[in-house]
Amino acid sequence: MLDVKKVYHLMGEQTIPIFLSAIQFQPWVHHYLLATKKTEYSANYVVKALQDRQISAEVRLIGAENAAVSFSEFFDVLTASPYGMRMGVIPVYIAYEMRTCLDRTVICMKNKEIRLTGEAFNNISADPASYTFCIEEGTSERNDYVSTVINRFGTDDVMSYANRCSKAVSLMQTWFRGLPKFARTHMFEYGSEKTETGKKLFRFRRKLLMYDLNPHEFLFEYIPEVFGCFDYSELAVRVSEFADSEEAFIPDFRKYMISAVRKCFGGNIGGSLFTLMKDWYERLSDAAKKNIFDADTNAVLRFIASNTVYDDDYVISSLAKAVTMLAIEDWSDETADIFIGDIKRIISAAENYDAAGSDGNISLSIDIGGTKYEKNLADAEISAIAETALNNIEDILEDYGDAITAQERISVLLRILREEIDRM
Repeated sequence: MLDVKKVYHLMGEQTIPIFLSAIQFQPWVHHYLLATKKTEYSANYVVKALQDRQISAEVRLIGAENAAVSFSEFFDVLTASPYGMRMGVIPVYIAYEMRTCLDRTVICMKNKEIRLTGEAFNNISADPASYTFCIEEGTSERNDYVSTVINRFGTDDVMSYANRCSKAVSLMQTWFRGLPKFARTHMFEYGSEKTETGKKLFRFRRKLLMYDLNPHEFLFEYIPEVFGCFDYSELAVRVSEFADSEEAFIPDFRKYMISAVRKCFGGNIGGSLFTLMKDWYERLSDAAKKNIFDADTNAVLRFIASNTVYDDDYVISSLAKAVTMLAIEDWSDETADIFIGDIKRIISAAENYDAAGSDGNISLSIDIGGTKYEKNLADAEISAIAETALNNIEDILEDYGDAITAQERISVLLRILREEIDRM
């Protein structure tokens, strides 16, 4: 029985009327319609006419099994005597004959594999010599391998792909593009130790981001080479393991960073990162806790002092965001190295603050609205830009003159100071 949906899927709903109009005056189709007393020209009747016409076995598509055949050969035979098909009807016939072997049919344009679509058939009609196709015989192991890929990265019930190999590759690429940025681009693996990703595996990840891949070449030549495995059963396992590894990359990386940051804070095997950082903070002098450091150091000290969540995944993610202004998912290998360097610098700055002594420092203690602010900062020279900002503030206050009182001037400056301290 003819599956009309498959024909419409291959040809495209909008192109069916074009083909019908091209063949409706074919004598043998007209004869068939009269003989069966059909007065409508529908896809069902046209394809049934093709089927009943008994096209010679020499031009049946099965002749292309396991060997690439140019479409021009079929067009030459089918347009000549005794068939005399018009160009428009040939794609209908080809689509109909392909219905039972869509998952094994490979169409190429100048050796580049393309998807089976209505547009593809239109292009084939315009230039059949540039297109070839073959029907792969396949093996049960090979088919199981393709099914494993499809089921690992999606489902096997999607109707948008006639060829299952194209579907498998498309699902794999869609899955990979949906991973976090760092998982797609990392050049190192982060387990108990940091190790460099193999060049083949790194190129494989980059390949998955490319467009216009050749599905059969990718599945049956490129992937086996990447994993060094040509047994399809084992290869299916390797591909699934690769997917599991990529999906676990961010969680595994967090574990690696938790261990690395623990070492920075002098941690041993036991204890959580939360308690380790809290203990470290408590050991700092009050002067260090009140000091105004650079933005990164202030952010880390503020986070450690205020955090009440024990979960180490949350701690490392929040710490990473505070220092780098990026979520771990958006990092790179270089960001990871910079982050560890920054943590070591921050720890050193806080621990060594007392050794610097109090000479040349300003101690600030203010109670505003019941909230007590105590900070230390270095009485150092300010930059040229900061000097300009100071002059602007002084000019603005001077411009107001007696319009605001001295107390109001001080109140304005204290509010600015409080907002700056709150942001530290």
